[in-house]
Amino acid sequence: MPGPDVSFDWEHSGDTAQLVVDGELDVEAAKVLAQRAGALLDDGPAQLVLEMSGVTRCGPAGITALFEMWGRAEERGARLLLQNLDASVYQALDVDGGKTRRSLEP
Repeated sequence: MPGPDVSFDWEHSGDTAQLVVDGELDVEAAKVLAQRAGALLDDGPAQLVLEMSGVTRCGPAGITALFEMWGRAEERGARLLLQNLDASVYQALDVDGGKTRRSLEP
């Protein structure tokens, strides 16, 4: 489990699930994020919103977890929306210059 540097809060309302992420997304936190997001996607929402305004750092494992969540959401026919990204995370995720259709809100 992650240490005190990260926390998650979630809710599911109608066809939208939301996961609020606060703290550092390091290797351990990325694993927990992937598990929690996966569990929410398994409930079958049309959209999963990750509220990222509280993320203070997102390491390579966090970036990888976010890409894996896009794939998992797509497999389930859901939309993954990342809200309030730090500029560095936004740039890391926009590796193809916006050619891939992703829902990013800086």
